[in-house]
Amino acid sequence: MRRRFLPLTLLGATALAGCASDPLSVGNTSAPTVESLLGSASGTETLISKLMQNAFVGQYNSTDAMWPQMLVMSGESEATVANFGMLARGGLPRALIDNTLGNAVAIGNNRDFSFLTRATRIASQSINALDEAKASFPVADYTRTRSFAFFALGYSLGHMALVYEKAAIITPATKDDEIPELSPASAVYTTAMAMLDTAQALASSAAVTSGAGTSIPNTWLATSSAISMPDFVRIVRSYKARLRANMPRTPGEMSQVNWTAVRDDATNGIRTNLVVNLSPGTGWQVSWLNQAAVGSSWHQMPYWVIGMADTTGAYGTWLSTGVTSRAPFLIRTPDKRFPQGETRAAQQSFQDPIIPKDTVVYFRNRPTGADAVGGPTGGSQYDFFRFYDYRRNNSTGSWPLLTTAEIDLLAAEAHIRLGNIAAAIPLVDKYRVRAGLPAIGGTITALGQPVPGGNACVPRVMIGGSLRCGDLLEALKYEKRLETTFTGYGVWYLDARRWNDLIVGTPLEWPVPYQETDARKMPTERNTRQAAAGNTYGW
Repeated sequence: MRRRFLPLTLLGATALAGCASDPLSVGNTSAPTVESLLGSASGTETLISKLMQNAFVGQYNSTDAMWPQMLVMSGESEATVANFGMLARGGLPRALIDNTLGNAVAIGNNRDFSFLTRATRIASQSINALDEAKASFPVADYTRTRSFAFFALGYSLGHMALVYEKAAIITPATKDDEIPELSPASAVYTTAMAMLDTAQALASSAAVTSGAGTSIPNTWLATSSAISMPDFVRIVRSYKARLRANMPRTPGEMSQVNWTAVRDDATNGIRTNLVVNLSPGTGWQVSWLNQAAVGSSWHQMPYWVIGMADTTGAYGTWLSTGVTSRAPFLIRTPDKRFPQGETRAAQQSFQDPIIPKDTVVYFRNRPTGADAVGGPTGGSQYDFFRFYDYRRNNSTGSWPLLTTAEIDLLAAEAHIRLGNIAAAIPLVDKYRVRAGLPAIGGTITALGQPVPGGNACVPRVMIGGSLRCGDLLEALKYEKRLETTFTGYGVWYLDARRWNDLIVGTPLEWPVPYQETDARKMPTERNTRQAAAGNTYGW
């Protein structure tokens, strides 16, 4: 077969410069090179099998990346240290993203862009090499492998489109020595969806379904067992729903979302969590989970969202207090995801301080001596500790990359946007009732009506300067946030962006990193899109 390899003279991330932490890096002499793998049919299949691992390494296998930035921008976490841009992105008032040469968050801003762009180039070249070697594979295996490559390509393009204002569109039609111009995120998204459509069509085709036992090997997505092709189609459709719903940067842009398509894809999405097995040295590692468990200087839960669980009025007092005068308070709630007790000592003794008591308790009231004072909002008593066992087990364990909660509640939101609240309510109650909150079913017939619970209702939200019981949409938002905390990729941030829930001034997207524009000999990009005043909660 004719070798198709990446010339090393190309520019920037689009040039896919080698990275030693990448198991398929051209500069990694202990592993095969891209060129050598593309030189054989078996090597091409191996390369395709590693595509999602490479994307995962870029997004999750470093704390200096985009995800920790999005956590603090959305209220999913707060820190008192400046590492990884957490104070730069989580500080109050919010600031524009600094994209000047050598800025303090330069590595993190560029990491995802670089790795995901590299993934698009390798995926595209691998698809072409696979097509050249088609005769070497059984039809079912060829089609299965091609579907996975298109999935990885669509995944990588799509996640760049979600967070960057521009990116290079690289597909199998792109010549090996071509450096595509940077395209707006909307065009990158359109191409990503086309690649995912192709992946879905291939995975659903007779060429695959006719192959007895054809599946996605467990090593391709670090799962415990092989993924059947029908289940793989569900994964593809789940990511299509995520991308389609999360492209809007503002509530105004949300009107352009095809909610019927979101509903259909999410309804036919995953039925169980997509769980990956994490282990040091494999590339399948989530560095943030380890770092968040180090101490409350690195992670604590600000009260912006978790305060909605409180039924005593303390949350309203916190919100109405000036930012520099706020103090931590005790959350008392019927929500079983929080420690129960009328005092801090009672809540601290409710669960082991490291390992959750059971699968329902997600948050802990940390030991008093472990408090880190300060931070942008004055600190908190609470940590998210659902995944603390990851650090205790030497960065080994399972982690939900994609949750059924995210996809179920995307379907529920689509039903609401389409005017069918009756279809949305059971999907919200699925998570709400499990957490000990009263069912909404049979109590609400229209948006705007409060959730049940009376004075003990959850969530309680600040609307128009008044703390009140939330309605169905607010209940959905609350459930989605709690159930997706520290899972997926920027779930809280992307949702809050289109819901108009980000704190005023929060950046809505990232500019193309200066490393890329410098390599292209272009002026440095500066993005000024920020969350406007007048958001849902008055933040």
